[in-house]
Amino acid sequence: MIKKMAAKKLRLYLVFVFSVFVAATLFAGPKDPVESVSFEVLKQTQNVELQNALKNVFAEDKGFIVAGPLDPNIANPKIANFYRAVRVICPNLENQAGSTNLLSAGSVFAVKGTKNFVELALADSLPGFRGLIVYLTYNQKDYVVQFQTLNQLRFLLWAKNTFPAPSESNELRQYAVAVSDYLYQIDRDNLEAPEPKAAAFNLPDSVDLYAKAPDYVIQGYQNYKDFLFAHAPVATDFANGVLGFVPTKETYSALKSKSQPKAYPNKEAPLLQDELKKFIQRGGHIQSLRTLTKTIFDSLQPGEYFFGVGVNGNIRFGRELTREEVAKIEQTGQKPARANHAFLFPGEPLLTAGAFFISCSESGKLDRVNTQSGHYFYSNITSTIKEDIAERSDSYFLSIGHFFTTLDSLGIEYSDVVVSKL
Repeated sequence: MIKKMAAKKLRLYLVFVFSVFVAATLFAGPKDPVESVSFEVLKQTQNVELQNALKNVFAEDKGFIVAGPLDPNIANPKIANFYRAVRVICPNLENQAGSTNLLSAGSVFAVKGTKNFVELALADSLPGFRGLIVYLTYNQKDYVVQFQTLNQLRFLLWAKNTFPAPSESNELRQYAVAVSDYLYQIDRDNLEAPEPKAAAFNLPDSVDLYAKAPDYVIQGYQNYKDFLFAHAPVATDFANGVLGFVPTKETYSALKSKSQPKAYPNKEAPLLQDELKKFIQRGGHIQSLRTLTKTIFDSLQPGEYFFGVGVNGNIRFGRELTREEVAKIEQTGQKPARANHAFLFPGEPLLTAGAFFISCSESGKLDRVNTQSGHYFYSNITSTIKEDIAERSDSYFLSIGHFFTTLDSLGIEYSDVVVSKL
C-alpha cells in the first residue's frame, strides 16, 4: 500500500512538473527575433537552389507548396532531424503517395531511398510522426526532403513544443499517437473525428492539441487598437512623426539597406491549431495562398492583400475578404474561411509581414504597404505587447525593406507607394 501511494504521488508530481514546463514553453512566447548565429543557420539551411528545383516538379498551381525547414535551430537532438529538412507540403494524401514517382520521372533528381510513415505513425524517436521522407541526390549533393500534408505539419508544430519535456512518459507518447491518428482522419476528410483530450491520458490541459490560449494582455479590442494607433507615427532617420510617407528613390534604398538579418516567429502560435481547425472545417485550403511572381502581380485585382516574406526570399500572400463578401457568406448561415499571416509559412519565422493594397485606378498598381501583423509583430497574447508597440514598432516597420527587395528581384516596378506601420 505504501509503495502504491508513493508511486501515485510520484506520478502526480511528474504531471505537475511537466504541466509547469509545458506552460512555460508555450506561453513564454517564442524567441523574438531569430538573429545572429541562429539566423545564419536558418538562412543557410533554406537550400534555395534545391527549393527552386523542387518547385519545377511540384508546382504551386497543382496545390504543392515547397518550403524551407521548420526549425533548424531546434535544441532537442532526438527530434531535430524532423525539423531540419526542406519540405514539400502536398495538397492531399494521394498527391503525397505519388510524389516519389514525380521525382523519379525526370533526370534532375535521383531518389536513393524513402521512409514512409503515412499510414502507420512512427513509434520511437518522435512517436506519432507521419510523413514521407525521401533521400535524394541533386547536383551531385545528397539531401533529405520531407513530404507532408498540412495536417502532418500540424502534428510537427504541436510536437515541437511538447517533446522537449523533462520526462517523456508513456502517457505522453500514447497521446502523441492519438493526436496523429486524429489528424490522419482529418486528412481523410473525416472532419467529425473526435478530438483526443490530454486529460484522458492523465496529462495537463496545456499539452492538449487545442490548449487554451493565454488571455489578452490589453483588455478590450478598442483599448488595444487605441494603444496601437497611439504609436502609429513613424520615427526613423528619414521620416519622423508622420503616419505614412511616399519614399523617394534614395529612401527606398535606405529602407532596403536598413532591413536587418532577422526573422520573426509567430507570436500567436498557441492559437494556430484552433485557427487551422476552423479554417479547414469552413472549407478553406492553404493552397489558395500564393507565392508572388510578376505574372501574378500584374493580374491582381484591386483590394487588400496580407503578405509575409519568408527567409527563402519569397513573398506569399492572400486576399483579404471585403466586408460585403463576409456579410454575403454569413447571410447563408455559414462562417467564412479566413486565412491569416500564420498560414503563409506555417511554423516558420518571417523577415517581415503586413498588407499591401492594389489601387482601384489601375490593376497591378501597388498603392500602399504596411507592416501591420498581430501574429508576427503586435500579438495581444504576448506579455511584451506594450513594449512591442511602444518600443519596437519602428524596428518592425524597417523590416518593410525586405518586401521591396523581393519586388526588385521579381522585376516588379513600383513608385509613389505610401508606406506605414498600420
